[in-house]
Amino acid sequence: MYFAINGYGQEFENHLHLLLDSINSIKNYSLAEFINYVDTFAEEMSFDVNVKDSENSVQINTIHSSKGLEYPVVFLIDTGSRFNNQSIKDRILVENEFGISTKSLDIENHCLYDSPINLSFKKKIVQEEKMEQMRLLYVALTRPKNFLTVVGTTNIEKITEVKSAQDVLGCDNYLSWILGLFTSSELAQLSKDKTIHKNCCNADVQINMLDQQQLQCNNEQVSKNQPKIQSNFNNNFEKVLDRQFVESNLVKKNSVSQILSDEQHYNISDFTAKVTDREGDEDFALIGTVYHKIMQLLDIKNPNLDVKKQIEQFVIDGTLSKEELDIVDIDKIDIACKKIANQIGADDVVLKEQQFVCFFPANQLINTSSIDKILVQGVADLIIIKNDEICLIDYKTSRIKTDEKFIQKYKTQLDIYAKAIEEYYEKKVSKKVIYSFYLDKAIII
Repeated sequence: MYFAINGYGQEFENHLHLLLDSINSIKNYSLAEFINYVDTFAEEMSFDVNVKDSENSVQINTIHSSKGLEYPVVFLIDTGSRFNNQSIKDRILVENEFGISTKSLDIENHCLYDSPINLSFKKKIVQEEKMEQMRLLYVALTRPKNFLTVVGTTNIEKITEVKSAQDVLGCDNYLSWILGLFTSSELAQLSKDKTIHKNCCNADVQINMLDQQQLQCNNEQVSKNQPKIQSNFNNNFEKVLDRQFVESNLVKKNSVSQILSDEQHYNISDFTAKVTDREGDEDFALIGTVYHKIMQLLDIKNPNLDVKKQIEQFVIDGTLSKEELDIVDIDKIDIACKKIANQIGADDVVLKEQQFVCFFPANQLINTSSIDKILVQGVADLIIIKNDEICLIDYKTSRIKTDEKFIQKYKTQLDIYAKAIEEYYEKKVSKKVIYSFYLDKAIII
């Protein structure tokens, strides 16, 4: 009845007919046979997700899969869960810079213990993993265009201010990082009043705290005040869901991609679909993502770089899937690495996937007379820092056929990137380059 009311009646009726038709030959029905049927079909049947990122729909994504996407409203959940530290529990530890380490064996006492070297490995691995978690948190916090709701559970009494790099490493979940940005007096106010308002980067931040007893699970033993507790929790949760998210004409936070989408010259349709062995494959966003991912992984500064061998190793390590490998042209990547390597000196600093957030007056970015500052965020694919100048390179997989149209389409983007980079590094961006995988060439802006 539930599925029929919600418009899924015919679909589930077809599933039932499929089940009955498949078991006609079975004389004695049993639970074991039904479970075997479910297991068999679950392995053989695949389900395609037909909802596109651009459609007006509710989407559930991991932080990894949301990279490059934006939504008017975002809920970031489960932020109180501890970071996974399973990697330092292995008997053999592998670290890119240090190498390989194992636990020491005490033959007399027949036990393993951590040597000072092994403890150093663990500290280094934990530090690198938390740096990666910090980058993921940045991705998560910059997905919303208008509203962000962060949900998580923690002991507020154990939250302390995050003032140093050591404090950052001492946190074991996202929520500790977020709440750690508040002062001790603000945290005390939150504990007392259960709510607090704060202005951060021209954004209104509101924190509401529920008591632990208000989060009792439904399947726990019901006490005399349990219905009241559950009612309070439902009411607080419904306040969040029922909130009216009003879209403003001047969005306070924009990505560079969104700014470009409002430009008339951004809509250039002079390209053809990539032909692959998959029927109807026109997922340009996925193709571009894989090219960017590989370029981020490759050691392009290494003069002896063997691109094909490195990519093969990425597949073996599980860093790159075979499906991802199928939609890229390795020869084009090899050509790109050789041409970009010519731009890099021995003493140059090479930075990949550099995320930035900066303020710009609205009238410098969009067609408006407003001088209010708006927050702009983006990711620069490659920055080469020389002694007194910077070279900015951005990868493109667009199937545009001329240098002029590339410049017409992406000049605004590179100008914004350059201004943000100059402000942060206090050095002049002397060269802005688009590298086209389609044309196999670098285009100077």
